Amino acid sequence: MSLQQNVDVVVERNLNEIIQLAWARFKIIVGIIGDVQGRVIAVLFYFIVALPFGIGARLFSDPLHLRQRPPAWIDREPVDNRLEGAQRQG
Repeated sequence: MSLQQNVDVVVERNLNEIIQLAWARFKIIVGIIGDVQGRVIAVLFYFIVALPFGIGARLFSDPLHLRQRPPAWIDREPVDNRLEGAQRQG
């Protein structure tokens, strides 16, 4: 092997190690960025979708029926309990 070939092998090996080191550090940085991005997206989803839905559900619904509503009974006239009244029913 000539000197130039030895230098080429060493440079190629060093370049390969540099690329592997850069890739490993890139994965660490991208992992951190992805974690932050995921948290930001989750917070935005909560404040844009879930929170307004929850506020609307709280204000406009009563799932336990705790609010007092007027009774649905209709006042009717008393019915005649005699035989003549029963015969008039039809």
